[in-house]
Amino acid sequence: MNPINISIDGTLSLRDYAWTGTLDTGTEATSHSMGNNNVFRGRADLTSTDWVHAQAVNKGNVFAVYGISEVLTVPSTVPEPSTAMLAGLGGLAALVYSFKRKRN
Repeated sequence: MNPINISIDGTLSLRDYAWTGTLDTGTEATSHSMGNNNVFRGRADLTSTDWVHAQAVNKGNVFAVYGISEVLTVPSTVPEPSTAMLAGLGGLAALVYSFKRKRN
């Protein structure tokens, strides 16, 4: 319903075309996917199926890339190693060092 013409930073994209290598069904265009000489490009300013599958053009052109994936979820907190665990590892390292030193 809406064109895909917003950049990752939220600004309006000034590029009309983007590499897709995709058919309008969302599947790989095997004969026109990334890595082939002629790759499908889409039109960011369109709302028809041409937004992903406008035409095949030579891969020597410079365009942005459309990336489609499932929803990505970022955890709200990142677990950090506990102080006790770090202290235990430090104590173990000191013990090993002390043991090696006594043997020499």
